[in-house]
Amino acid sequence: MDSLLLLLQSIIATPAGYEFTPSYSRALTIAVYVGMLFGAIFWGLSADVIGRRFAFNTSLFLCSLFSIIAGAAPNWPALAVFIALLGFGGGGNLVMDTTVFIEYLPSKKQWVLSK
Repeated sequence: MDSLLLLLQSIIATPAGYEFTPSYSRALTIAVYVGMLFGAIFWGLSADVIGRRFAFNTSLFLCSLFSIIAGAAPNWPALAVFIALLGFGGGGNLVMDTTVFIEYLPSKKQWVLSK
């Protein structure tokens, strides 16, 4: 999910720039990375408190929710805010996807992790 967010943000940045004619055209890139930074910090620290599975699923839900809302953004600042918020969810996914994979991998398939 985290890689998909970066890819989708790079795809929509140019057309959204043509539509909204912003004064600072790199704001979406900064917004997604700032959102991912704060998301990784928040979800990484709170996952052990609220549970990894719940935090992982919540971060995926936030990504989908804010992606849909970002698609209906009326202007450039609103789009940047929603891109940052979906980056916040994606930052949680960035931290926890390998942890959840390792945690719920069946013991007979753990040979995948060696070497």
